[in-house]
Amino acid sequence: MKKKTIICLTISILILAITLVLASCAPAKQPVFTPAPEAKVTGTVAYLEKMALPAGAIVEVKLLDISRQDAPAVTIGEHVITTSGNQVPFPFEIKYNPTSIDPRYTYSVRASITVDGKLWFTTDTRYAVITQGNPSSVEIVLKKVTTSIPVATLENTTWVLQSYGQPGNLKSVLKDTEVTALFDSAKGRVVGSAGVNTYFGGYKLDDNKLIIPEPIGSTKMAGPQPLMDQETEFFKLLQTAESHQIEDSQLRINSGQQVLIFAKKIIISTPVATLENTTWVLQSYGQTGNLKSVLKDTVVTVLFDSAKGQVAGSAGVNRYVGGYKLDGNKLIIPGPFAVTAMAGPQPLMDQEKEYLTALQAAESYKIEGDKLTITCGSKALLFTKK
Repeated sequence: MKKKTIICLTISILILAITLVLASCAPAKQPVFTPAPEAKVTGTVAYLEKMALPAGAIVEVKLLDISRQDAPAVTIGEHVITTSGNQVPFPFEIKYNPTSIDPRYTYSVRASITVDGKLWFTTDTRYAVITQGNPSSVEIVLKKVTTSIPVATLENTTWVLQSYGQPGNLKSVLKDTEVTALFDSAKGRVVGSAGVNTYFGGYKLDDNKLIIPEPIGSTKMAGPQPLMDQETEFFKLLQTAESHQIEDSQLRINSGQQVLIFAKKIIISTPVATLENTTWVLQSYGQTGNLKSVLKDTVVTVLFDSAKGQVAGSAGVNRYVGGYKLDGNKLIIPGPFAVTAMAGPQPLMDQEKEYLTALQAAESYKIEGDKLTITCGSKALLFTKK
């Protein structure tokens, strides 16, 4: 009996040993990859004003941690939308890791719309989300940022087309082309450039109603097919105009179910040169119709100083000074010039003498752009603005 017990015990030990050996030879269990959890905040961005955005408008929506009153808000995620001529409402979706959310904290969504880096619309209300019983989907209504930009009017303003077509699916104007419209109240005509050809036609206004009663006339130049197609569509929409609205230098012309969106053209004016208090540099001189260029590497100048009532400058070698009188475009040098007595190469001295003699005999002047012409009897002096 004892011997039998020992045999059974021996067998059990062998079975246990074999089991352990087999277990150690089994392949190791691979860890299971669990992707990071993901959640999202969704919604729409809109505004109440009846105005269209230009094609380059940018919408930014941010999910923020605003828990700390004494610190800036922390951005959890954001969604940037390039509008490309589309209009409100704009749907958005901001993804975030839910493990980074603390249920004790406060989170909100803020949005803004910018055009050329300038803020046009922004949130003025807190849109709380995610925690403390707040939703994960919000409808954001933006507030228009007030500016001091002068109010534009339809008439006597040059408008530049930004986009056109069906609202919500507008097409931007082709790159490197400018399509314009100017409603001239004095002539009762609309004129402009359609991209390739210039055009003209009549128009009638009745409050915000706009009618182009006659076919639009235009030049007959040819261009690349995409430009010609754009031009044809522009003419068609303008010809069938029904009404217009203007908001903050943005013009919208309604044409049936389609629209034309314009922006006011910004014209940078160049200061007009005046005879006085401007340094003028001589370019040519001599008999009218047969002017000679100033000698190379010499600078001859003139400055009419209104405060001193003096004309002064460099004649090439010497400095000179004298008085002058103006009466409209008439110019008189009443007395001889005071001139320094330096000597120089004979060609320079000859040029200097002829210049001073002509200037002394000045009778009138004319300015065209940056060019000044002083008439001296049968001779002339031609200057450019320095």
